[in-house]
Amino acid sequence: MIYDLEHELETIKFFLKHGTTIVSNELINESNNLSEINQPSEEYVEQTLTSPYSSESLGKIICRAVINELNSLCEFALQKCG
Repeated sequence: MIYDLEHELETIKFFLKHGTTIVSNELINESNNLSEINQPSEEYVEQTLTSPYSSESLGKIICRAVINELNSLCEFALQKCG
């Protein structure tokens, strides 16, 4: 299998950039939703921010995906060199 490493890196960079934008927008939405509630309880705020569907969780998923892809590319490159 022939890989174009430069193309793969560009794809990963695009995914990370796009993912970062999505996470930023979700964080803004969460903040706006919380600001609309008059004196939200600490429990509600914590549940909102630590939910599996929160911007923080999405950010972690995107970071893990990017790291996994970079690891795969490094492993491939090392195999080609060695």
